[in-house]
Amino acid sequence: MDHEGALQRIEGEWRGRSKLFLPGAQTRVCDLQARGRRFAGGRFVRIEYAWAFDGATQDGELVLCHEPGRDRWVATWVDSWHMSNTFMHCQGRLGVPIDLMGEYEVEGRPSWRWRTLVEPGERSLGIRMWNVSPDGGAVLAVESTLERSG
Repeated sequence: MDHEGALQRIEGEWRGRSKLFLPGAQTRVCDLQARGRRFAGGRFVRIEYAWAFDGATQDGELVLCHEPGRDRWVATWVDSWHMSNTFMHCQGRLGVPIDLMGEYEVEGRPSWRWRTLVEPGERSLGIRMWNVSPDGGAVLAVESTLERSG
């Protein structure tokens, strides 16, 4: 599957479960609803999603495109629970699954990275996310498995 096929497969309505792995705590499992839609002449895809943490609704958005001149994926991610009041800009080598890496600041320490893997299937959409420490150690933080609902 090429990048265009990946973007097409992300389009649509999705429902499933998400696991949130917190250090030293029990894994949290919640329902997740998402919608993928193309915009700006079909060059971009937006994945909007909603989930809950301790009974409070959370939401987020990943905007993704293929940057043709550089043969890479670029994305902007924002989430009401995972981050502060800024965007995380991500990029990754062109391919499928879509493998993105962003970076975030940790006050008084070196920056950490955040890896996102988007796996579009014909009737499924997988999204996994890892915290990556400054020394390169990766710890799974989120694992979402979605099925097409429409």
